[in-house]
Amino acid sequence: MIEGEIYCENAVIEGRFEGILNVVDVLHIKEKARVSGEIKSAKLIVQPGAVVNGSFDMGNVTVEKDHKQTPSATGKNTEMLGVKLIESITGA
Repeated sequence: MIEGEIYCENAVIEGRFEGILNVVDVLHIKEKARVSGEIKSAKLIVQPGAVVNGSFDMGNVTVEKDHKQTPSATGKNTEMLGVKLIESITGA
């Protein structure tokens, strides 16, 4: 499971995510995904079978350049845990 705050261009969620997720373009939530928290995305794809709980804000998503993604995954690669960040935005 990934917990935290993520800012990125595009994301594909296949596992579990809890927290704040800001996606500038497309968020794709796959059929076995479990997502909860605050979600902002310009475009959203949710496959049948996905479980999504929380608040959605659809439309224009702006991300400040000084934001850094801060997922807590106990030191594991986020892609191995089912969250793939595509063209991630960081302040570094």
